[in-house]
Amino acid sequence: MLDNLDRGILEVIDNAPSILRSVSKREIEAGVLFPSLTTVDIKRNLPNEIDLNVIEGRLNALKNEGYIYFESNRWWLTQRGKGVLGRDSPSVSYRTSISKPMRKVLEETFSSFESPRKKPSQNRELLNRKRELLREIGELEKKLVQKRLELEEINKTISGE
Repeated sequence: MLDNLDRGILEVIDNAPSILRSVSKREIEAGVLFPSLTTVDIKRNLPNEIDLNVIEGRLNALKNEGYIYFESNRWWLTQRGKGVLGRDSPSVSYRTSISKPMRKVLEETFSSFESPRKKPSQNRELLNRKRELLREIGELEKKLVQKRLELEEINKTISGE
């Protein structure tokens, strides 16, 4: 049985914009893709007081129950998830039985739209990693300066004896 938070998560995913701006809502409705979001995007669209760990737990439970699935670091709505929201209309035909993996379908669908630059989410991840590495380097440089000062004091003590 789904509670309000579960339904809220499904609604957030269902109302997600397309992966790339070049894909229209009509294309999604025609079955090109189901809407999808990252965990952080889902958190961003829910009330602030809901902890990320709670959301991750609910996402995994919804996945286990077949309402959503996780691939390529994104949460995707399934036909069952669409149905529970009451948005399963006979005029819209979503692809539920695909002979090849979703990753391959996505690559083929968007290959003509992709630029040689990295995707924004990859850029964010790389920038976060860069900041983390710079912080770690700064900490190591401080330790190095402290150790050099200690070594200098030891050398002075030794030469003074």
